[in-house]
Amino acid sequence: MIEFVENLHATRRAEADRIAAAVADYLAETAGLDKADRLSLERRQEFFRPRFAHLEGKTRIWIASQCGFEVSRRIHREFLAALPDDDKISSEEGWNSIVHQFLDAVRDQPGFLFKSAGEKWSALELRYDCDPAGLEACRAADKEAVEASQRTCEKCGQPGRPRTGGWRKTLCDDHARGRYDD
Repeated sequence: MIEFVENLHATRRAEADRIAAAVADYLAETAGLDKADRLSLERRQEFFRPRFAHLEGKTRIWIASQCGFEVSRRIHREFLAALPDDDKISSEEGWNSIVHQFLDAVRDQPGFLFKSAGEKWSALELRYDCDPAGLEACRAADKEAVEASQRTCEKCGQPGRPRTGGWRKTLCDDHARGRYDD
């Protein structure tokens, strides 16, 4: 079994140029379709399997599925890139300025793609992609934003602190009153 898997990966490396070309062709050919049609499993199978007819059996199926996975990643990335940043923020309004400061700090980093911002365990959680060349800057800005969120009320943006009381929330004294008296 290990040998079979190693052979699959070796084949993938050998077919890298053909895979890249097939994925680019598929994306170009389906550019006018909606997301669901572009991601149709049947459409992707019909498109990719014949392009790898020189391979046999499970190897052919696996390589074609790798093409399909790459198409899914790229279409999802296109979809996220087209969404306005504010549609990707699910945290409360008090943290919006922190999220926008983060975005201003990292937007020009190579390969940066903002995926979402939300609350987790009373702190801001940022999800994004970034190329290795910009990763250090993105991580530094991420750390700064998370630390700022732990000092800022989620609801109003005034100074706050993490509270417990059912849920963990970072709140000012006014928004904690009654429910998060600790």
